[in-house]
Amino acid sequence: ATITNNGFPQLELFDSGATMMKADSTSHAIKLSSKYETGGELTSDRELKQAGLDPKNVKHTNVKEADGWSEEKSTVKYPSGIEVTVTGRTKHTDHNTDVVMDPEATIKEPLPKGFHKDKDGAILDANNKKVAEINEDGTVTIKVGKEWVTQSPAGVTEAVVFDHGHGMAGRLKLKD
Repeated sequence: ATITNNGFPQLELFDSGATMMKADSTSHAIKLSSKYETGGELTSDRELKQAGLDPKNVKHTNVKEADGWSEEKSTVKYPSGIEVTVTGRTKHTDHNTDVVMDPEATIKEPLPKGFHKDKDGAILDANNKKVAEINEDGTVTIKVGKEWVTQSPAGVTEAVVFDHGHGMAGRLKLKD
């Protein structure tokens, strides 16, 4: 890991399907440092599997656009069948200051059988327990098995969630 100018370690994300991505324009994109990384992202196949995710279903791109913007996006299809995309955009200026936009999350619809949205947009299972929620900061916290993860444009991190009878009661932000 190399240290980027923001002091965070730069994690390289390798896709096991990289050889099949030759036609994809992202394969020869300039490596950008992520403005959304926490340093806790699950990057290896082993880490993803330990969190209950199939590495094939975890996609991450970071693409520089011609107009000084870059777009970073993670898309994860969870074992429940719920698919979440979180996109973040950063405007790079000439003054070495970057304007980092709040991420935007989308949960693919129609939802898998047995899941529905509540009035606040959270995803509930057949027992009306909360299993996924878009957070105020634009990330998504979602249940995988008995554990929880939070997805940002940079990928997936393990989350500490206070679970009670109705699902999620609160989330602890993992800080260094």
